[in-house]
Amino acid sequence: MLFSMIIASCGGGGATTVPGAAPLKVSSTSPTIGATGVAINSVISASFSGTLSAATMTATAFTLNNGATGTVTYSSSGTVTLTPSVNLAFNTPYTATISGVKDATGNAMAAPYIWTFTTGIAPDNTPPTVSTTSPANNATNVAVNAKIIATFSEAMTSSSVSTATFTLDNGVTGAITFNGITATLTPAVDLALNTPYTATISSGNDIAGNAMAAPYIWTFTTIRPAAGSLDTTFNTSGKVITAVGAANENATATAVALQSDGKIVVAGSAFNGSSDDFALQRYNSDGSLDTTFNTTGQVITAVGPINDNATAVAIQPDGKIVVAGRAHNGVNNDFALLRYNPDGSLDTTFNNTGKVLTAVGPISDDAYAIALQTDGKIVVAGSINNGVDFDVALVRYNSNGSMDTAFNTTGKVITAVGTNNDFATAVAVQPDGKIVVAGSSWNGSDNDFALLRYNPDGSLDTAFNTTGKIITAVGTGYDYAYAVALLPDGKILVAGPSSNGLDYDFALLRYNTDGSLDTTFNTTGKVFTAVGAGSDYATAIALQPDGKIVVGGYAFSGVDNDFALVRYDPDGSLDTTFNTTGKVFTAVGTGNDRANAVALQPDGKIVAAGYAYNGVNNDIALARYWP
Repeated sequence: MLFSMIIASCGGGGATTVPGAAPLKVSSTSPTIGATGVAINSVISASFSGTLSAATMTATAFTLNNGATGTVTYSSSGTVTLTPSVNLAFNTPYTATISGVKDATGNAMAAPYIWTFTTGIAPDNTPPTVSTTSPANNATNVAVNAKIIATFSEAMTSSSVSTATFTLDNGVTGAITFNGITATLTPAVDLALNTPYTATISSGNDIAGNAMAAPYIWTFTTIRPAAGSLDTTFNTSGKVITAVGAANENATATAVALQSDGKIVVAGSAFNGSSDDFALQRYNSDGSLDTTFNTTGQVITAVGPINDNATAVAIQPDGKIVVAGRAHNGVNNDFALLRYNPDGSLDTTFNNTGKVLTAVGPISDDAYAIALQTDGKIVVAGSINNGVDFDVALVRYNSNGSMDTAFNTTGKVITAVGTNNDFATAVAVQPDGKIVVAGSSWNGSDNDFALLRYNPDGSLDTAFNTTGKIITAVGTGYDYAYAVALLPDGKILVAGPSSNGLDYDFALLRYNTDGSLDTTFNTTGKVFTAVGAGSDYATAIALQPDGKIVVGGYAFSGVDNDFALVRYDPDGSLDTTFNTTGKVFTAVGTGNDRANAVALQPDGKIVAAGYAYNGVNNDIALARYWP
């Protein structure tokens, strides 16, 4: 190490040693021995007990380790100073050494003088950060009673982390506690189930006063209940029961449809004291009646003079509601088709009155199902009495309610399927415009599933089982198809009850596009499911985006009937992630409950609609389940 030496007033350099004189000593240093927190721009000095000999102040007489270099100066007061050429390092121990120095009379130091000191730590100029959180960013299945915790990179001032700076969205309030580097937000109430949340720390200061460079934001999602469990965000219990019509009289829901805004539309019938009327309800997504719909959430419509029953409902893209069923004309039943505006009023642009009655056959006609085409035309399926027995009937209407004469020239098609008594209870329109109808047909001894496919012009599609018709003996006795659904690959699902010889089970069949049974579905194309303790009736199908199949209906619990749901994997096996068994029973009322329809919300939740017994009569009933 090279030092430049500047000697001022050294007091004679050529003196000789004085025998018996005391050795030269260091009387004090700066920094002192063992000093800590020494400034990095400090000069290092030592004061001696006598006057130094300038000749002994060589370049190696005053040194500092760790590679430090600098300039050594000497004053007449007996102080030697080392000024480092650059600042010392932060938080570093240094050793200073003075050796080989003599006083003016030649007396030498008895030994080198060595002392140590340590420089101070670097000043904190670094903004604090959030190093970890609980829940972690993008965490799922977070407990609804979880505390929200953020751990910082260093100690923070507690006053800078508060309810104003540490927040959770969705209106969540709570208390903040702080412990050095950890802040905890404890929500005042449990978080909502299956809900995404965003936590934000907008600002905060460390104990050195450094502020966060930017807000810290992270998200997480709370736990969702088990698949198949009731959704308690729906009327707090997952169930809604609504009395409609005359006091203590029966009402039932036979169909359900979902609006794009999440509202739920239910169609059925209610007794007015003398006969049945069409009954329509609209519920908010929380299960409350939507009072923007006819001010009460309910509309009751007398269509004919007596006994009107709504059996199907569909929502148009413009929000108008189309309801199909049957209405008595004073002599017998006709197909009835009504269209309502989104506010619940009848749409007078539809046949001038909002109502269309159609005599399809020569006697009584009953409509059971509806489907909307992409061009706005409306397809209604049901059955007609031909004077001897019943046949399948299909009617297509233009969007204004008039008969579509491009459909079989009359807008009507009547089809005899089996030997007699054929009923259509479900309908769906394929993307290519072909129309699939499901129902049942008498084979001479009992009923079988019946499946028909029509071309867009109303003619039977002979590419479907060569005749456009299929009759399938499903079980060992009576079989009734009540629901149909189209898969994205063109395959067709049909569901209903099937007799096993003792009682009825859920039956689910899958057909190929040509009408043959799909043997990749449970190897036979058929699945039978004993749901309850007695007869089980499948009435509806809904398809999930993941390919799973939800079948709704009702099942005997051993005491009475309850709502029943079964979920299948795409191969036809029971989905054991759904209530662990693939099956769910729900006692909605105090007696017999029946689910007639199911629908899937965009969030995957399952809505079932039907009726429930209240101890006196039946009321309209809904239940909503977690998917």
